[in-house]
Amino acid sequence: MIRLFIFILFSVFITSTSSAQSAWYVTSGGETIFSWNSFINSPNDGAVIRFAPVINIQSMVNKDMGKSFGIYSGFALRNVGFIADDPANADTRRKFRTYNVALPLGIKIGNMKGKFLYAGGDLEYAFHFKEKKFVNGDKIERVSYWFSDRIRKFQPSVHVGLQFWSGTNVKFKYYPRSFFNPDRTDIYDSLYKRFDSNVFYISLNSNLFKGKKFTYTETE
Repeated sequence: MIRLFIFILFSVFITSTSSAQSAWYVTSGGETIFSWNSFINSPNDGAVIRFAPVINIQSMVNKDMGKSFGIYSGFALRNVGFIADDPANADTRRKFRTYNVALPLGIKIGNMKGKFLYAGGDLEYAFHFKEKKFVNGDKIERVSYWFSDRIRKFQPSVHVGLQFWSGTNVKFKYYPRSFFNPDRTDIYDSLYKRFDSNVFYISLNSNLFKGKKFTYTETE
């Protein structure tokens, strides 16, 4: 996954440096995330949606090659996680989340002045982990760690989205690696293996690709 991402990054860089149709420009916007998980080793009665409106910020560096194609990269900080009922304890629910810094890379296809599709991937690094335990709805435990080895620190992801005329867009993201660190065998085997999963999310984004220099301009 990481090698593929580097290859795509190199290819996009070569393409962008050979094109002089428009300048690079920067856009930024917020992201409201609705996430859930998919258990791999344990049964699940159904997904529990996690709502994360904060703190999710994004800044993109864009280059439009023409009226219908562009590329982007940038920086993001996002709140990623999931909520799950414990398969071994029906009255217990746990909430897990990480704060990630991300380096996205992708392409835009469609009308650069209006609606278009975009797709790409992110290299994400999880620098803070938090876990909460609830029994019969009451919070009884909370742990929080910086640079924790309970989770995979590097969490690559892929995404696809649709940009609308108004500047808002909808994005779908999938993390192909499991959330927890299987090399931390003591905690992984005793607890986290029951929750071993991949994270999915759908997000609503505002002004992610729209700014003062949003539209493509032809040179005379």
